[in-house]
Amino acid sequence: MTRRIEKWVLVIPLVHLLRGESKPYEPVPPVLNPQFDSWTGLKRITRPDLYDASHMNLIQIMEEYDYLIDIDHLLVHSWMSLMGVDYLMNNKLIMRVELRDILQHLQFIVIVSFGNRKRMCRVVRHLTSYLIEKESNHKKSFDDSDGVCCLKTAVMLLGSVCCITKDTEFWDLPLQFLDLVCVIAKAYGLTDSQTRKIIHEESVKDTLQKMREWQTNTFRNKLLDKQYVLQFSLPSEIQAWSKLLSISFNYEEHTSLWRTTFMDDFQDKLREEHPVDQIGIYCNKMSEMSKESPLLCSIMENCAMKAAAHICQDTSAMSNLMTRYDFTKFLKLMSVVVMESWPKDENGHEIQDEELVFDYLMSWPMAKTILKIAGKL
Repeated sequence: MTRRIEKWVLVIPLVHLLRGESKPYEPVPPVLNPQFDSWTGLKRITRPDLYDASHMNLIQIMEEYDYLIDIDHLLVHSWMSLMGVDYLMNNKLIMRVELRDILQHLQFIVIVSFGNRKRMCRVVRHLTSYLIEKESNHKKSFDDSDGVCCLKTAVMLLGSVCCITKDTEFWDLPLQFLDLVCVIAKAYGLTDSQTRKIIHEESVKDTLQKMREWQTNTFRNKLLDKQYVLQFSLPSEIQAWSKLLSISFNYEEHTSLWRTTFMDDFQDKLREEHPVDQIGIYCNKMSEMSKESPLLCSIMENCAMKAAAHICQDTSAMSNLMTRYDFTKFLKLMSVVVMESWPKDENGHEIQDEELVFDYLMSWPMAKTILKIAGKL
């Protein structure tokens, strides 16, 4: 090593054997959240930063002698830690390792990459995309121990990514890892059992908590921007909400819990805006959002209906809104305005008497606006 002779990496299996850290041809038992030194199998050997781990000669040697991985299963951990993150997409090596190996190595990469997030995100994006594509075509279910390790490691990895991407520059990376968690969860759930369902439920709740915290910490701005034209402050936030609401799991009750939670969160944030703006953003974005995210659109519509019911007694505000926006496209909204503004008797029932209705329409300040809109129908 001191003389930079790269073939020293071929001695690692012998060191593992002599230390009793692995046995020939036997798999490495899955361990949840392992320590770096024990996982790499390089304890007391060296540290990766003591030599040029990215040297092409080292990679070529590993490729030439990759059959050693079949003899010493711990060797793949050692070599993965020496290759450097830029070489993790080497298909010849990656195809020979287990999913949990890649996930745990990703966990180490993320933990030590606080100082260079851009580079880490670039590398991790590519590798995560590869894993999602590969595991989406996974036809066999995990065994129990391996599946639990993979699923829980993926959730922990998601939490680590969320911790270092609490700004909008990297908003898409946690969502990509969320996709990976879902893909692994579905592959793990190919064989149904009560034990697996419980593990799924724990993982969904843990993932839900992590993503809610990330969403709150990343998108701290107000939802709406009304400086020039009323619009969403950050298009990326709406994309994030849409993605979160599109997630599904093996069990319907888990999917329902997930979607209900994020629908409530989005509704709460939208209701922090002024009622007039809740109506305005619905009018501005309803057509667009109905195509991109029907669930978000339904929440916006619900908020707009309640906002209209709240301010309909303010005839000036409602008349301005109805003049500013084409309410002929929003019949539900106009119906709310009319019904909430309609005169009621002492029992709270809408007045049906024709003469009283006529008198009301003649004196109602919004009648002209309503009738004008109705005339366009």
